[in-house]
Amino acid sequence: MKPVRFHPAAEVELAAEARYYEERSPGLGERFVREVEAAVRLASAFPQIGPPYRYDTRRVFPKSFAFSIVYRPSRAGS
Repeated sequence: MKPVRFHPAAEVELAAEARYYEERSPGLGERFVREVEAAVRLASAFPQIGPPYRYDTRRVFPKSFAFSIVYRPSRAGS
């Protein structure tokens, strides 16, 4: 599995979304983070799994949430 690095703005957005869901329903923010983590693990293990997006990126979607993780598969030797 490839190491994962998050853009600082993505980390801020993830925290804000988790707070948003937690405010709506206790435990929902935690569930959101777990689903995002699962989607990130999937993309890391299978970099070509997400459909092509823009600027050489791909996307994966956490289950049950209107959210996507945009990622750039690392190139060989990167």
